[in-house]
Amino acid sequence: MAFEHLFEYDHGMTITAQHPATPLQGDPLLLARARVDAALDQLAAAVAQHLTAGVDPLGVAGWARRVEARVAAVRLVALGEAERRGAARKVGATGTAAWLSGQGVAPGVARRDVALAGALADPDHQSTKDRLASGGLTPEQAIVITRAKDALSEQVSDDQRARFEADLLDQAPTC
Repeated sequence: MAFEHLFEYDHGMTITAQHPATPLQGDPLLLARARVDAALDQLAAAVAQHLTAGVDPLGVAGWARRVEARVAAVRLVALGEAERRGAARKVGATGTAAWLSGQGVAPGVARRDVALAGALADPDHQSTKDRLASGGLTPEQAIVITRAKDALSEQVSDDQRARFEADLLDQAPTC
């Protein structure tokens, strides 16, 4: 059963399981996704009710951008794993990018996302992946950094590569 059909939301904090026999305690990922959905419902309601009441809208927008980066990191890890497993082909798509396009993502963006997911799966880009996961880097910045590091000559040592990446991460404007 698809995740989206397991819960009923009352647009507040309450989540009601559609199928009480579903073993949520045995699936931490499923439970975490349900909690995120519930928190986003609560956030949307709070923003709608309280943003005009003296809350800094630029502060909220900046915070939301960091959250977007963190969510993008989760999505990219999932896409990287889907690509590694060939999951899209198993459901009839020609590849992960084609599957994304079928989900409404523009083809060029889909190809870019799959390429970034692959780059971030490489242990050589762990620092960039970690910064994106923390919300301190946008996916667009991660693309620039991974491409630049991948373009370095094979003659560049591992230490030099790591310093190069660290320098780029330090220069990237924060979310």
